[in-house]
Amino acid sequence: MTETFADVAYGKNLELTCTIPASLPTALVGDAGRLRQIMTNLVGNAIKFTEKGEVGLRVEAVEADTASAFIAFDVTDTGIGIPSDKQRHISMRSRKPTARRPVVTAAPGSGSASPSSCAK
Repeated sequence: MTETFADVAYGKNLELTCTIPASLPTALVGDAGRLRQIMTNLVGNAIKFTEKGEVGLRVEAVEADTASAFIAFDVTDTGIGIPSDKQRHISMRSRKPTARRPVVTAAPGSGSASPSSCAK
C-alpha cells in the first residue's frame, strides 16, 4: 500500500510510514479487493488533505488465537482533520459477518501471502 503512494507523498514532502508487527498472522481470509479499495481511499485522502507532516498506516491484531484474528487498520495524518460533527457520518464500525460480508480473519499456516505483500 505504501509503495502505491510513495511518489505522491514524496512530491508533497510528506513522511509516509507503515507499521506491521512481525507477530501479525500471515494468512488472511477475506475480501482482499474490498480491503484494498478501502485502504486506498483512506490513505489517498490522508495524503490529499495533508499539506505537511506525515501520513501513517498501522496494522495490528486486535484479537488473536491459534484459529483466527481480528485485524485493525489505522490511518493517521497531520492534515486538516474532520470536524467532529461530520465524524459520525463516516464511522467504519465492525459489523457481524454475513455470507456476503465476511470478517477478515487469519488462519495460521494456510499458505497465503504475507501481510506486507497483501498491503502493497
